[in-house]
Amino acid sequence: MTRREALERVALFVGGAFAVPVAAGMLAGCRPTPSSTSFVPEVMTPDEFDLVGALVDIIIPATDTPGAREAGVPTFIDGLLAGWFTDEDKQVFTEGMAALETYAQAQFGSAATALTPEQQLEVVTNLDAQVYGGTSSGDTPGALRTFYQGLKGMTLLGYYTSEVGATQELKLNPMGTFLGDIPYADIGHAWA
Repeated sequence: MTRREALERVALFVGGAFAVPVAAGMLAGCRPTPSSTSFVPEVMTPDEFDLVGALVDIIIPATDTPGAREAGVPTFIDGLLAGWFTDEDKQVFTEGMAALETYAQAQFGSAATALTPEQQLEVVTNLDAQVYGGTSSGDTPGALRTFYQGLKGMTLLGYYTSEVGATQELKLNPMGTFLGDIPYADIGHAWA
């Protein structure tokens, strides 16, 4: 894959507002590192960082492989915000967090950072259905839609470019070259 193809795929993968900074971060070698209790986010508040961690773990939960939080996706997202996003892109993210707060207050009468795990799951399920599932999205503000699209795109990108995502979830391709005619049932996994 050429650099141009990678950029095009990232743009399709992540979507409009976040595509350029995310692609730049990925292609410049921005790698997620596992989150630790001593990590201090540069852009997000600690509560927002914890909320983002909970949301990305709903998007990619732990199964027989680690989930997005364990793969360091919240740290990856904060790193993108701090090192690669323009001031306008950071503003889009901030406005999205504010829209998420408004949504949480309207739906649950609670701060977004104080939602229970069940309420967080409901938020992600509803947003996913409204943004990607074709259900009515007239009640979803544009800032919240953009935020969720960006969050989901950054989650997928951060996870599948992490060591966990690339080696445990996707597996490394031992064949060295692309062989597109192998039946999926014969290999049982997608390849990185």
